Amino acid sequence: MATALLEVEDLRVHFAIAQGGLLRRRHVPLKAVDGVSFVLAAGETLGVVGESGCGKSTLGRAILRLIEPTAGRVVWLGDDLARLGGERTDLPAVMGEVLKAAMLRPADVLRYA
Repeated sequence: MATALLEVEDLRVHFAIAQGGLLRRRHVPLKAVDGVSFVLAAGETLGVVGESGCGKSTLGRAILRLIEPTAGRVVWLGDDLARLGGERTDLPAVMGEVLKAAMLRPADVLRYA
């Protein structure tokens, strides 16, 4: 079995959204990403597809730690990114190019094919 480059376990990103009037305002969770898990090994490709606003970009940002996940784990080459803290990793540089290509619209992909 190939060594995992990227492991995502039960990743969740929830945002607090205000609801109600001025006097009865309460915050309810918006579950942008809820329980995503996958393992990506060398030589494998993963596609994330869905409707506009379904959480694809939020998933990518949470993996890169550009936004803080509510829960879950992201492991890059055996290192849990949450435990690395401020230590620099090569994940943002590698994944940045991947995400840039992934954000193309289907029409753009066909144009470059």
